[in-house]
Amino acid sequence: MTETEVPGPEKLWGAPQIALAANLSCTAVRRLAKDPRVPIYMPPGSNRLFAFRSELHAWLRTKPQDT
Repeated sequence: MTETEVPGPEKLWGAPQIALAANLSCTAVRRLAKDPRVPIYMPPGSNRLFAFRSELHAWLRTKPQDT
């Protein structure tokens, strides 16, 4: 685990939990969720964001700096 990773559950539900795990603001999480390259999802029939911690951290390690 890197120093920026916060331990916790693998399944992250809601912008606040995703933001905490990714060290981002809720606003940034909602903005990034609109980008199909970012592993933040909204399941069909739901209005709540969802992410897997491992996918999110892998994306954060490899994301372009301008994202």
